[in-house]
Amino acid sequence: MPQSPAGRPGLDGPRPRRKNRPYLPCLWYRYRRFKLSDGKWRQIESGASDSPFILDDSAGRCQIDPAGAEILTDRQERYRDGDYQLEEELLLIDAPIYALGEFGSQRLFDQRAELGNVL
Repeated sequence: MPQSPAGRPGLDGPRPRRKNRPYLPCLWYRYRRFKLSDGKWRQIESGASDSPFILDDSAGRCQIDPAGAEILTDRQERYRDGDYQLEEELLLIDAPIYALGEFGSQRLFDQRAELGNVL
């Protein structure tokens, strides 16, 4: 499937609070929160969105389900506030997307009826 802008679904649940920084509208995110303890950063929380979103381009439309998918993004941000650090990976709206995977139809059909329409 070619790279293309994606649809605009709602965000999935709460994202970690980013002090004095606005949220960027995104299709998908993953985060990890760390705390500095004894001179070492220790992960204390992590999460990722899992809401499906729509890929819509000149070839058609398909729903992308990020649950269990490998997602690589070039938008990574890191914020530090005292002894806490937040790392985010974001798939922004209108970012180029390349999707590879199984494709299926959500429309159920009767093979005999469809064959009769073709013949």
